[in-house]
Amino acid sequence: MSSQDGNAKIKIHQDVNIYASKLDKKKELKYKIDKNRQVYFVQIEGSSNVNDVQLNHGDACEITKEEYLNIQAISNSHFLFIEMKED
Repeated sequence: MSSQDGNAKIKIHQDVNIYASKLDKKKELKYKIDKNRQVYFVQIEGSSNVNDVQLNHGDACEITKEEYLNIQAISNSHFLFIEMKED
């Protein structure tokens, strides 16, 4: 996470958390979404079920009003998700 006072090379002047991750086929990840937050999820490679919706290479979705992000890798998967304040 970057802040104005930090020493990160890139400064982000927003209240966001950015995660890049990968899961091996048939592995699962459960992530708690903080109250009043939403997630923008991008499937970079492979396929995953994200909150019971299948996403394939290049797909993306916005997740709102959920307490958890449930990711199940259908195949070896790389993905990016951004957690931010809900509009």
